[in-house]
Amino acid sequence: MPLAFLEALILKTRFAPSGSALWLIAYVAVFPSLVAYYCYDRAVARVGAQLPVFFNNLTPLFAAGISIFVLGESPHGYHVVGLVLIVAGIHLVSSAARAPSG
Repeated sequence: MPLAFLEALILKTRFAPSGSALWLIAYVAVFPSLVAYYCYDRAVARVGAQLPVFFNNLTPLFAAGISIFVLGESPHGYHVVGLVLIVAGIHLVSSAARAPSG
């Protein structure tokens, strides 16, 4: 919102968001910004910091999946390569963490 006001000030245009735009701004302000971080914080408190950190690496996969199912985007080869690399990295790190030190 502050950047939209700044843009309107610089370009000398009128800032008049629609009702649906205001609802979308409110949704983004509440759910991804507050609720998601609260849930992540509760997960870290419950299971420790090591397990939830793997889900940060899965964010690109979730974004690709949502774009495929919600927006109707078609999957490409680079999606598969990314999936394999991310899952392989998580597997390597988690198996190294379980390996006995000696």
